[in-house]
Amino acid sequence: MILIRRKAPERYLHQLKTFLAKLRLTLSEEKSQVVSAEGGFDFLGVRLVLKPTRRDQSRKFCYGFPSPKAMKSIRHQIRTAVGRDHTKPVDVGIRYLKPVLRG
Repeated sequence: MILIRRKAPERYLHQLKTFLAKLRLTLSEEKSQVVSAEGGFDFLGVRLVLKPTRRDQSRKFCYGFPSPKAMKSIRHQIRTAVGRDHTKPVDVGIRYLKPVLRG
């Protein structure tokens, strides 16, 4: 991830490819993309979005939320751990949920 303000990102992308070539590494074209922070992007399970701050609308802040893919994954893990058996006592359900929620 390379974050750039106010300048053309293509120039930096070319410099990065040149630098990686010296290290005998390549940049994956299918995973590499140029996106606007205002539109948001996912990185390591976090959805990052540049939005105006709550107190001062003239300033912007990069907010992070769990990505939709990460939320879907944790919901699936919770359903798998707890199951559909509603006859279990609550403390048994909590015992199954703790390792899932802690990661």
